Amino acid sequence: MVRRTARLGLAMTLVASAAWAQPPASPPAAGGRGGRGPSVVSPEIGADRSLTLRYLAPNASQVTVNGELDGKPHPMTKGADGIWTVTIGPLAPDIYTYAFNVDGAVALDPRNVNTKYGYGNFGPVSVVEIPGEGAQFYDARPVPHGEVRIRPYISTTLGLSRTVWVYTPPDYEKGGNFPVLYLLHGAGDIESGWTLIGRANNILDNLIADGKAKPMVIVMPPRPASPHRRGRPPCRRSRRTCSRM
Repeated sequence: MVRRTARLGLAMTLVASAAWAQPPASPPAAGGRGGRGPSVVSPEIGADRSLTLRYLAPNASQVTVNGELDGKPHPMTKGADGIWTVTIGPLAPDIYTYAFNVDGAVALDPRNVNTKYGYGNFGPVSVVEIPGEGAQFYDARPVPHGEVRIRPYISTTLGLSRTVWVYTPPDYEKGGNFPVLYLLHGAGDIESGWTLIGRANNILDNLIADGKAKPMVIVMPPRPASPHRRGRPPCRRSRRTCSRM
């Protein structure tokens, strides 16, 4: 036992000596990102509600930004550090989506983790919120809150596994008869969009608390699916019925 302890102590001494003998680590390269290029801040919201977007692409020849900003594309200006920049606005308080076009290729904002998912030719886009004075109608307030439930199900018509998002109002578990609103998303969106981006649950919480809406259930189904997927025959029911399957 003593010999084992002595050997362990000797090994620790040698490791410590080797560590002290190592030269100090080199300082990170200039640029603020440990040699990985200049630091990029995007999006940046000004006090006047202007929006500044930046994208690092030192080898690109043209970068523009498009989206639900002010209805038009915005060419960006390239700096000596390879960062492309544009300032838009001021913009009205709202939730906006955008994406970059880098020499013809669509790209998300890599510095912005807030992403709206989509499909088809629309695809995902970056999201930014321009705040206003005080809480907006879609912001969470100190009122009773409902719940959003994610439920998988099997479409018997399409033979597909799908997912539906369902909002239930406060006190839903106490029982009662509630009206049901089927809230369909737009082209390119998915079933999570009304909650994660549109904040439909916050909006209804606030409306119910203010007495402007009755407590109700909101069903947010997935996009209409092609009945030909996985070799299934076409749906013979109405278009509305097929879209809900």
